[in-house]
Amino acid sequence: MSGVEFGSVAALVSALVALAALAALGLTIWQARGARAAATDAAESRRRATEAAAKAADAQTRAADAQSKLAKLAVQSAAKYVPPWRLAHHNGDKYALWTDGDDTEFDVGISGTDVFRGPVPAASVYAHSSLTFFGLHQAKGEVESIVRR
Repeated sequence: MSGVEFGSVAALVSALVALAALAALGLTIWQARGARAAATDAAESRRRATEAAAKAADAQTRAADAQSKLAKLAVQSAAKYVPPWRLAHHNGDKYALWTDGDDTEFDVGISGTDVFRGPVPAASVYAHSSLTFFGLHQAKGEVESIVRR
């Protein structure tokens, strides 16, 4: 042999293997810390997602309740509403359909056997105003139907 002893080569290889093992151990510890941090972050993300889902479900429930209440109120309001109509003789064969309410009534039509010259086409009757039409003298202020379309 050329002057290198087998024992010193074996010691050098052992030292290199030990150094590689230490490096692998350091890498494993570093990866474990990263995995632990990732697991903590994942748990926090799950907790926030669960909390957000619960808040969203609560908001949906409240919105559905509010919509249901609004629908009930609208039905009650519509059931109570009766347009404040009155018929008045204007002059000659002309009659006036008055609304004494504070709201404009849209698409109002007048029809009936006592309406002369055919039905009155749909029109808007503004608050505290009237719609005039020709009626027959025997109508005496009565019309079969007032149609709000």
